[in-house]
Amino acid sequence: MKEKANSFDRTLRQRSATYLKNAEKHSLRLMEITYDKKATMLLKRIDKLKSSITQIKNDIEYGSFLSLPAFRSGRRFHTETPTRAEEEISQLLFIGELILLESRNLFEKLQDAEGRIYGSDETQILEVFTKAEDSLRRIEQLQLSRSSSEGFSLDAIIAGYEENVGELENLAEKENLFSLEKSQLAGVISMNKGSFLSRFMSAVSRKPVFEKEITDAILLVGEKLRTKTGGLVKLPALYSMVKAARPSLKISIKDVENVVHILEKKSIILGLREVSGMKIVELVPVTATPDQNIVLEAASEKGHLGLEGLLMKTKWTNERAMRALKQMEELGIAKYETTSREWIFPAFMQDYKLEEGKSEK
Repeated sequence: MKEKANSFDRTLRQRSATYLKNAEKHSLRLMEITYDKKATMLLKRIDKLKSSITQIKNDIEYGSFLSLPAFRSGRRFHTETPTRAEEEISQLLFIGELILLESRNLFEKLQDAEGRIYGSDETQILEVFTKAEDSLRRIEQLQLSRSSSEGFSLDAIIAGYEENVGELENLAEKENLFSLEKSQLAGVISMNKGSFLSRFMSAVSRKPVFEKEITDAILLVGEKLRTKTGGLVKLPALYSMVKAARPSLKISIKDVENVVHILEKKSIILGLREVSGMKIVELVPVTATPDQNIVLEAASEKGHLGLEGLLMKTKWTNERAMRALKQMEELGIAKYETTSREWIFPAFMQDYKLEEGKSEK
């Protein structure tokens, strides 16, 4: 495992060093142009940036993954999982990937600055150059975290990217990182959780890994539940059904909940609501009236509700209560049971949850 990881790390270092060498060239040309323009303050900033690029380039290019203190000691990245060594290696390689993406980002920013310096106003040039300085600062912080116990923790690194997720994803796509991982690490480090970048950046963007797969499973479940529950389902039951529909996915109930919120924002489903403290997902569009919401609250405790019970809970007239129950029946949320003379709400029934979990396997 270590040998494969070391080989992948060398690839990341070589790519990073190539971008940093090109960034050096652009910074040198920027210095020449700025000198001719007699922009003294900017010239000093560029000179400082160029010196820092040279230093960090050498540190990255000639470093060794297997000798990293963070890896040797195991002090920086503890996990509670049985595959701690694998996770520590994954986390260190993730930092290497971030360094590569930031190196590319630095190169592209300096390239942009050089292109602008002839025609753009000074404000635009300074804005792009400041972004290049920020990128270099992040590279230095990442390299320190990878090579020394004095660096930032993984959580702190991830938190620092909360506003840069989109940019990182674009850079990762340009570098084709996941394909690179698969070609060099397949069979050595488990790939069934997605790429290192998608796994760790999911913590930044609050987007779950396997968002597309979970989305497809939720929509499939929604179609099946349309006629059975009117599209209502408890969140834990939905999680069980998604797991049954996609057993190979290593996901948590939080991943499913996050996708529900994403689908709600996209207006694909109505989303999550709480009924008597229970998290209920509405998978199909239903325009619930205030009376229907009250009926749901009343039925949530036992999963069934009779006319008399509803009248006792609400003090409504007989006509109003019957109308609300009939509407729930028409929406497919409730089903009338002639023997008990009650309305059954399958989404709230415990045995329904178990039945659906079995049927989906």
